[in-house]
Amino acid sequence: DSDNEYGSDRGSSPCPSNTPMLDGLEIRPEDDPLGLFSKDPATLTPEEQRILKKQRRLLKNRESAQLSRHRKKMHLTSLERQVEALKKEKAALAARVTDLQDENERLRKQMITMP
Repeated sequence: DSDNEYGSDRGSSPCPSNTPMLDGLEIRPEDDPLGLFSKDPATLTPEEQRILKKQRRLLKNRESAQLSRHRKKMHLTSLERQVEALKKEKAALAARVTDLQDENERLRKQMITMP
């Protein structure tokens, strides 16, 4: 995570001990405008519990989407490398075909001139 592949700098520096966390994810102030993550869940009203549950879901969905985008990017990079390797292989095979065609033509001419 330290190279920001997920679009955040969460892994580049340790979180201060007073930063709220959810399943290892740092909760940014914009993720928790009402400060519900830092409160004791037992003291929350039913409405606050509903809001907290929604905020947790949104946070987890955001992380899942970032991970999905990262996997997609890595897959695309892998496919691009594969395309380049196949292009090189195709060029090498085309050159080999040309060489074999030239050799075939040379041998045919040689056969014709044989007594």
